Amino acid sequence: MSRQTILIFFSPTRPNPLWNSKNTGSSGFTLVELLVVMLLIGIILSFASLSIHLSSADQPLRDFAKRLHAVLELAQEEALLNNQVLGVELTTQGYGFYRLEPHQQQQWTRLEETYQSWQDIPEVIELELEIEGLSAPLKSDSNGKPQIAILPDGAITPFNCTLQQKDTRRYYQLQADLLGHLTLTSLERDF
Repeated sequence: MSRQTILIFFSPTRPNPLWNSKNTGSSGFTLVELLVVMLLIGIILSFASLSIHLSSADQPLRDFAKRLHAVLELAQEEALLNNQVLGVELTTQGYGFYRLEPHQQQQWTRLEETYQSWQDIPEVIELELEIEGLSAPLKSDSNGKPQIAILPDGAITPFNCTLQQKDTRRYYQLQADLLGHLTLTSLERDF
């Protein structure tokens, strides 16, 4: 038996015999393929813009909760470094830090340094506070008496602060245990 090899050479002047004659003059995408791709891009963009809109609705709440968590951790470090007792007062309008003055008959003095100065709470945010498992109703104005004490060894009054925004399902819980561990948890409500 002999084997025969057939070689096919293509010339630029002659049409390729392997191509279908109706495809020789067209290349690219059909109109239907372009419309399907445009439809898919539109659907993806609509979902992306919807998720951006939903996540930005609770942006003030998220920012406030993270800031409060961070300043409480900073206050713990400061109490430890300076060997002093600090206090935190929460109201419906804002929060502030105090220092216990041992030489002035155990009086609380409001601190006005940078992060410790009085901070207003955005109007859309509501706080609920529990101290050692008991509800602690918040007053609308400052009375100069902190509800939470931060000790020089890093210990803190156990509390649970719920931060919620009026028009969103998401809320945050800022919790502290007696050993001073602070945790911030993001949760969603069922309506």
